[in-house]
Amino acid sequence: MKMGRLKLVTLVLMGCAIPSAAILAVGCRAHIPAPATGIAPHESKRPAAQGGEASVYHDKFHGRKTASGETFDQNELTAASKTLPLGSTAKVTNKKTGKSTLVRINDRGPYAKGRTIDLSKAAAKRIQMDPNGVAPVVVKPIEKAE
Repeated sequence: MKMGRLKLVTLVLMGCAIPSAAILAVGCRAHIPAPATGIAPHESKRPAAQGGEASVYHDKFHGRKTASGETFDQNELTAASKTLPLGSTAKVTNKKTGKSTLVRINDRGPYAKGRTIDLSKAAAKRIQMDPNGVAPVVVKPIEKAE
């Protein structure tokens, strides 16, 4: 069976690394089962609440693009996380004050060792955190109501 280069490249880019006669006959399957992990491919595995240190974004990031593509605004309730999905919501609680706020994850970070989350100034203010320091926090992902 002959195959054009464009079709082969398309199949490889679609995730069909090894074209076979069956794939060539019907095309690449849109749904390829995931390896047996105990989690169905359509389920998301959100991390549980985690403790750690929060820091506040530096002023120099105000107005710059975030990993989500939006412009960072220190007056919005947003945060950066290395593990939570972009666009998700998390409840951040300051362990010292007991104050909490909901933030939307719109960036990646923090990159300082030992930090769990970077907060906008507005979010830091809501949990009564020193805007120039760090604070012990608990970060809990919030599931959206369906």
